[in-house]
Amino acid sequence: MKLANLGIVSAVVAAGMFAEPGAASAQEFPTKPIQLIVPTRPGGDIDLNARILSKHLANQLSEAVVVVNVAGGGGNIGSHKLLDSEADGHTLLMLNTVLFTSPLVGAMDVDIDDFDVVTIGTYSDTNMWVTRTESPFNTVEELTAAVLAAPNTITYAATVGAPSHVQAIAYEDAIGGDLKKIDTGSGSDKIVATLTGQVDLLTTNYPLIRDFLAKGDMKVLGMLSKERSSLLPDLPTFKEGGAEFGPDFNMFYVLLAPKGTPESVKADISDAVKAVVEHPAAAKDFEDAYFTVGHLDGPAALEYLKAIEPGFTAIKDLVTSDKF
Repeated sequence: MKLANLGIVSAVVAAGMFAEPGAASAQEFPTKPIQLIVPTRPGGDIDLNARILSKHLANQLSEAVVVVNVAGGGGNIGSHKLLDSEADGHTLLMLNTVLFTSPLVGAMDVDIDDFDVVTIGTYSDTNMWVTRTESPFNTVEELTAAVLAAPNTITYAATVGAPSHVQAIAYEDAIGGDLKKIDTGSGSDKIVATLTGQVDLLTTNYPLIRDFLAKGDMKVLGMLSKERSSLLPDLPTFKEGGAEFGPDFNMFYVLLAPKGTPESVKADISDAVKAVVEHPAAAKDFEDAYFTVGHLDGPAALEYLKAIEPGFTAIKDLVTSDKF
């Protein structure tokens, strides 16, 4: 699988090296079920990714992996639940770019340096802005024209501190206009709000709205990736539509542990995630949900995250001055 759009080179693994589920060697870890904290309500991209991972990771570790939704505070409540847990690897947290966006607006009072980075196994370059089929704009260019013609009237579903919030600010900065940002709740709430006309548009991941696209209820305005998605190559990017962003809004899905988690435990988890994403059945489950697989161990994942962090911190002043 190619990860060119994500700036990551996926490892090439010979077919004979694939491990079968449940083939992990005997080890002292884990000794009890693992809690995987998702800091959102059910229905969003983190939740979907975590549920696919938990099923296959349980097979690798021969122990249950239970997804626990701890919503609120732009990821802050879930993050603190992790940090209040024992540093033994039995409680993990999955985050996407909210790891960078939420601290920008002060919704999250912790950041990447407060955690141990365990691994990244999957990514998404199918983030997109969509609107109802009846909407008067069909492209990024038409959306921009509408926003500039009537500032602060085109309504956009967002959550304070979430990627949706920062994406809107980056777009406004790129075009010199203002959306009317409305907090409509979780990812699934945003979809409902758009379909029912409470808001004009939202940002989402393709797998969450593909049925609505297929039925003709929604249409795509543009992709947030810097290059066209390898999975949806026919859909144009915001950059092609004249709105180029500084931050990289491709999603990563990182597993985090409390500070001080033993290196051997983190390595066991990382190795298990690697075995998951390299196993054909698990990889197919992720790819059927339009996630891209590609394993990074803890040090490599931290390096990757530190490389993209400046794109977010560069717009901190814009974010903190936003009146949403």
